[in-house]
Amino acid sequence: MSILVLAGVVTVVAALLYVVLAVLSRRPKPAEREVRAALPGLEIDPFHALTVRSKYSGAMDDDAVATLLLDDLVTIDAEGMMTVTERGRDPRHVPAHPVPAAWLGAVARAGRPVALSEVRRDPELRERCEAFVREQNARHARWMRPVPDRAATAALIVTWLLGFFYAALLLFSGGRRPPGGIAGGLGLTLLLGVLFTALLSWLVSRAFPDPPELFREHCAGLPRHPATGLLGSDRRALLRVSSSYKTEYELHQQRIRDAYDSDSGGF
Repeated sequence: MSILVLAGVVTVVAALLYVVLAVLSRRPKPAEREVRAALPGLEIDPFHALTVRSKYSGAMDDDAVATLLLDDLVTIDAEGMMTVTERGRDPRHVPAHPVPAAWLGAVARAGRPVALSEVRRDPELRERCEAFVREQNARHARWMRPVPDRAATAALIVTWLLGFFYAALLLFSGGRRPPGGIAGGLGLTLLLGVLFTALLSWLVSRAFPDPPELFREHCAGLPRHPATGLLGSDRRALLRVSSSYKTEYELHQQRIRDAYDSDSGGF
């Protein structure tokens, strides 16, 4: 059998194998069905659901402040500035949930009327929110892990074998002596094998879907945290103002950037 025929046969067999593996990869897996069946029965914290669907812990901020406003622990004025109320200063009324409690503490530490956009940069607040997210992620780690796709793993193994097969065929076929002898040939085979595999992996990956994020999809379908909706339109508007508020320093920096962009556009 000639080298070209061997290469053609191996390529056709690999292509057929890829087709079979791609079909298998798209079929529902027992582990995936198990996760889908279990998710509706899980108790998922509404704040955690916000961070999962957005992949950002700051997604909890507005709802945490809305909770404080509803419980009369902070007030917000027409300019979006928040202040802790007398009730909020009473340790007996500190929220049981760690996220609103962290926000109440951060607003209190400011010691003055402060906007939501300023408070969210508080290092202690961010650390406490991240700690909450880590604790919740650990609690639901089993369901957050991607469902293993053995068909995609098998396709990756085939890709590596095919990449090194092409490399060895190119360097050692036809009775040619590879540069640097056997040692040099093995080194070049390794290098070319990795390059061929990277190229083949990029092509093959298009035939295999990304693993479904079942937990994130479930969280995206859950009702949003009710706090913001219960505020009423007036306080929701004030909350948006507070969330987008910019300090004088930020406004100054923005004016500098705008001036720079304007000057750059003139050239």
